[in-house]
Order: sequence, then C-alpha cells, then structure tokens
Amino acid sequence: MKKAIFSVSAFNFLSAGLAFLLNIFLARFFSVEIYGRINLLLSFTLIINTVLDFGFSNTNVIFYNKNIVKNSKEDVLGVQFLFYRKLLPWLFLLGFFLIWIFNIFFNLSKLEFFFLVFQGIVISFFRYSLSFEQAFGNWARFNLLNLSLNLIKVLFLGSVFIISLSVKDENLLTYDIALLLLSLACLVSFFLALKGLISLKDFFFITEQKEQLKTGFKKIWKPLIGINLIIVFAMRFDTLIIQEFLGETQLGIFSAANSLALVFPLITNSLIQVLLKETASKGTEYLRKLLKFQKKILPILLFLIVLVELMSYYLIPFVFGESYDKSIAYFQILVIAHLGGLFFTPLESFFYSKESKIIFFLKGLQLSIIVILSLVLIQFFGLFGVVSAILISRVAGWIFLMRKSFLEIKNNIDV
Repeated sequence: MKKAIFSVSAFNFLSAGLAFLLNIFLARFFSVEIYGRINLLLSFTLIINTVLDFGFSNTNVIFYNKNIVKNSKEDVLGVQFLFYRKLLPWLFLLGFFLIWIFNIFFNLSKLEFFFLVFQGIVISFFRYSLSFEQAFGNWARFNLLNLSLNLIKVLFLGSVFIISLSVKDENLLTYDIALLLLSLACLVSFFLALKGLISLKDFFFITEQKEQLKTGFKKIWKPLIGINLIIVFAMRFDTLIIQEFLGETQLGIFSAANSLALVFPLITNSLIQVLLKETASKGTEYLRKLLKFQKKILPILLFLIVLVELMSYYLIPFVFGESYDKSIAYFQILVIAHLGGLFFTPLESFFYSKESKIIFFLKGLQLSIIVILSLVLIQFFGLFGVVSAILISRVAGWIFLMRKSFLEIKNNIDV
C-alpha cells in the first residue's frame, strides 16, 4: 500500500506541477480579470464533471474490490456497466443542459461553450474510464493517464507561446485560442484513456447478473450520488458567489490564492485514491491503525503549516507577480483549510467505503456552513468573509469526523 501511495502521490505532484505551471502562465499572460473568467469556467467544468460522474467512479472502486473475491470479473463488471449504460444518454443530455444554464446566467461565448463541452462533458467520461484503473490497482497506467491531461495542455499552449515568441507576434495566443487548445487537449486525453481499457464488446456484454450484486451496487452507489453533488457545490459555491457579488477581478485574486493552496491537497487526493481501494475490505481495526498513523504526522503537519504561512509573503508575488499581492492574506487562511485536511483524509476514506451516509451528512453540513456564512459574511467582509466560511466549514467537518471515529472504535462495530 505504501508503494501505491508513494507512486500515486509522486505522479499527482508531477501532474499538479504541470497544472500549476499552466495556472501561473495564464495568470501572468492574461489580465487578472481574464484569469478570473478562466477560473469561473473551470468551476463550471468541475460542476459538470461531478454531476455527470453521478457517483459512478467511487462506486466502481468500492464495489469492485468488495465483490471481486467471491465473484467473477465478468459478473462484477457486468453490473457496473449495466447501470452506467442505462444512464449514459441522460447524462450526456444533462451535460448540455448544465452548459445551457451557465450560458443564460453568464453569457458564454461560442468558444467558452465549446470549452465546457470538452473540459466538462468529455473529461467526465475520462474520469469514469480512469476509475477502472484505480479499481484494478493498475497504478502505473492510472498515474500516466492522470498525468497526460495536464501534460498535453502544457505542450499545446507552450508550443503556440513559443511560436508567438519566434515570430514576435504576442497576439498569436489569445484567450479564444487558449480555450481551443485546452479543449483539444481534453479530447486527446479521453481517447488515450479508452485505448486498451475495455472494448465496446466488453461494455455492452450482457451477463446473467446476480440480483445480490445489483442490490450491492445500488447500496453503495445511491448515497455517493448525493455526496458527490454536495462536494462539488461546496467546492465551487465560493467561486460563484465571488463572481456574483465581487466580480471577476476579485475572483482572479481569490483564484491565485486558492490555486496555490490547492497544491497541498494533492497528498490528500493520493491518500483517498489508494485508501478507498484498501478500506473497502477492512474493519474497525484498520481505523485504529489510521488514528495511530495520524498521531505520528501531526507534529510534521503543524510545522509545515507554520512554514508555509511564513513563506506566503514571498510565494504569491514570486509565483503570480505583484499584481496578486492581495492574494497573500487569503492564501494564509486557505492553506490551513487545505493542509489540515491531510490529517483527516484517512478517516474520511474509511467512512466513505464503510458507511457513506456519514460522509453524506458531513458534506451536507460543510456545504450548509459555506452557503450560509458566505452569503452573510461577504456582505460585511468581502473576500475575507468567503475564505473564513471555507475554513469554518472544514473545522466543523474535522470535529465531526474525529467524534465519529472515536465512537466507532468505542463501540467496536465493523460496519
């Protein structure tokens, strides 16, 4: 398991490093306002990705590893494909409906619409395909495909930027061209993910699925639908409310702080990707081991938070430029929220695979706090109000997770 966590973490850092370079380039090359607009579009794509995923990706990982020992691979995959096939046309239409809604409220250009189709709809199917590599434990292929998306984006944008320098035409790489290149990168990554994974024959293969397997799939899947929807709106509500109340320039300031702070959750994402597979077949004793592991990393985590806070005065200007100096204070709050999550992610993974209703309540609680506090605090404190609401929601979630973990151990019940 340690090897898997290390490999996934290493590739996640590499992928995020490329994404971060892309972020820096966009922030420095375009104005703060356009950078804010790009991040608004990326928020829309994350909403589309999550809604269209419909809980299938995490369900695939948990369901496959819970049932593969006692059932054939054909039967397990047959059930997974059965549910996805039924909903696939409706999910496709839902994606276009969401883009239409965003167009009504935010007046999308044709290329922005095109970008949301590829970065939103196409990448949601890319993520679904990737979940099978995660379920099978094919970490090498999983890592490479995860990396490919950002690598291709950097190569596409970088190539045009270098050409523009060589021909001394700074107007060659425009906002519209950037959106077009990013869209094409998504399409290429999607086809790479499909190649060698499953054939159309496998996808449409009809087996005599056991009713017990169908029931087991629905039991895992249904709560995860709600959890995923709550997660994405909790993550993106901040962007939408900043855009609505403060405008794209303030959104650009927030996006710089948030994108730098989001470097740290890469470790937590790696833990979830691996632990989701591991905890699917483990009991309460495993939870005890997770808590012991947490105690070991707590001093390191506290030291890291203090170090990053002190470095923040130099990090933001160095990375994004002096235009983003105002991002420093917001970054200092957000980094606590994101780095603190590293301590609690293993617990979240345990309950995710064991008792998803707990995670549903947790995410609902956090979303409620973000929505209510953001709407109230933004009126008085502007951007500070929104980032404070994010931190408070995280702290409330951490307290809830710790309490549930200790109760689980006390009762010594294997769920």
